[in-house]
Amino acid sequence: MPHLSEERREELVKVIAKVAESGRVSVRNTRRDSVELLRQNKKKGTITEDEKFKTQDKVQNLTDKYIVNIEQMLSAKKKEIRQL
Repeated sequence: MPHLSEERREELVKVIAKVAESGRVSVRNTRRDSVELLRQNKKKGTITEDEKFKTQDKVQNLTDKYIVNIEQMLSAKKKEIRQL
């Protein structure tokens, strides 16, 4: 199997960058849906204001954690592809 050309490697880097962006968007959409659900529950009175804010903080922390995870995987994969 022949080695990848420099052009093909850069194409693959662009593809994985798009996949990573799709992952980030998915995580952010999940956060948005979760926050909206919290707002609805607060409005219904099933949770308190404090619970809403605490849970929002947890959701934001998880979002940040997974965004960083995606960035780390993207960086590692870019490095791997460019070294092939």
